[in-house]
Amino acid sequence: MLYDQKKLDNAIAMYQKAIELDPKYAGAYYNWGNVLYEQKKYDDAIAKYQKVVELDPKNAIAYNNWGVVLRELNRYDEAKIKFDKARELDPAQ
Repeated sequence: MLYDQKKLDNAIAMYQKAIELDPKYAGAYYNWGNVLYEQKKYDDAIAKYQKVVELDPKNAIAYNNWGVVLRELNRYDEAKIKFDKARELDPAQ
């Protein structure tokens, strides 16, 4: 809800707390990455998406969002690799 209400700093605090309680909770890393992307903290967002796929290698949406960030950074070749991986895991991506 905090993310949807654009209370991004509060949302990050909740994701951090969730990770303290369960360091393997990929969803918290994923959502934190989304907040960082929205804040244009692209390198930090990439780090969160990397953690998601480390914990959940079949998470197509994390690969997709990682690709979006790379595209924002004009790293098109790397972005294509992430988009291709997302489509491999989930053809609907």
